Amino acid sequence: MKTELMHTRLETLLERAFESKKHKIQVLGSSSELPLSFFLSQTYSKQINNLPHLVITSSHASAELLSELIRFFDPLKVCHLFNHFDVSPYSGLYPNARTVGDRLQFLYRAQSAKPGEIFITSIQALCQKTIPFKELKDRTFVWRPGSEIPDGIAGFLNDLGYQSAPMVEDQGQYAFRGGIIDIFSPAQSRPIRLELFGDQIESLRFFSPADQRSKEETSFIAIIPAKEILFRDENHEQLLKSFRASLEGRPVDRTESEEVLRSLVLKNYFPGAEFLLPYFYKNLETAFDHFSSALNVWLLDPIEVSRFSDEHLAEMKNEYIGADKSVIRPEIEKLFVNFDKMQMPDDSRQIYFSNLEYFDDETSNEVKIEYRSSQVTEFTNLSLSFTPGSDSWISAVKQKLTRWKEDGYKVFVGIKNQTQMDRLAHFIDR
Repeated sequence: MKTELMHTRLETLLERAFESKKHKIQVLGSSSELPLSFFLSQTYSKQINNLPHLVITSSHASAELLSELIRFFDPLKVCHLFNHFDVSPYSGLYPNARTVGDRLQFLYRAQSAKPGEIFITSIQALCQKTIPFKELKDRTFVWRPGSEIPDGIAGFLNDLGYQSAPMVEDQGQYAFRGGIIDIFSPAQSRPIRLELFGDQIESLRFFSPADQRSKEETSFIAIIPAKEILFRDENHEQLLKSFRASLEGRPVDRTESEEVLRSLVLKNYFPGAEFLLPYFYKNLETAFDHFSSALNVWLLDPIEVSRFSDEHLAEMKNEYIGADKSVIRPEIEKLFVNFDKMQMPDDSRQIYFSNLEYFDDETSNEVKIEYRSSQVTEFTNLSLSFTPGSDSWISAVKQKLTRWKEDGYKVFVGIKNQTQMDRLAHFIDR
């Protein structure tokens, strides 16, 4: 669905709030994904879009829903989603490779975020520390037709965490075929085929991982690390020392610990190594640190965001205590950070969408505006109370829609096809 350009009431209210130069704004009366998604998809205000947008939700499911709704209202809008690892570092399991790649893509996009660009993260993902900004920035390479590939390209890619494969199908893989190199960088949503003339790139094309057929050309390829953990000579001794220290005084399996240590000594990646991230760098950072400018930070239901943050950290602490025998057991404070202790980029605006008062007392740096939206359940519950299509259902629907229109609401109804739309229009016109 693509609506015609609309100047929403919320846009007017926020423009006035932004003019006040206050950095904390509470939007009281709504904590649903729907109003925020409609607003972000429709606002073209230069005053509001002069900074990148970062939306913080209470869960990844909420983040995904928000992204889907934004694209419902405007399919051309691009949203960058940040996810946390799908398993606990103390579970004995290891994170999905796609999640690892998606996190790196988000951080790469964040480092070059443009005004008006939309980034969405769950609080769990935001609380999980990341590769430092400089380490990712220094290991980002952009190649174009005419660029020369580095000598020892296989070793170059291996050092960035890529894996050689007979055929490239997943993120973080590369393959050689004569004068062709296939690479699936996490920076891109699709793999790219490099056609070479000697050591020089002659052309760049996307290709399908399913049938391996070349697609349209692209003007560049961004090569970024395929993993957040990178073996570096300057930190190798400290990495080994930190890992050994994490084993001291614990009843871990000696064979397993020696196997992990051997892999670290030989600089071999292995499943679960991602959780040793704190030992690979002197200091980790958060997603906030990867943005190079101030942000519009939108907190969707901040009370729930804070609650989920506290519950997530409490759960991690309990699992940490119960994982005394696990070889991989990073300290809580080295891998996670409490939301309240995070530093947002300087001069960022914070906009809180909440049904309840979030600020105890309004200060000189805070402003409150009211923007109330009706819950979708008010409409969907009609189908539970009355048989859809019956006279009583039609009467209730017309009454609800009429009242919303009289109150100045804009009403959108999602319809699967033209037939259903015609039927609904017929019912309403009766």
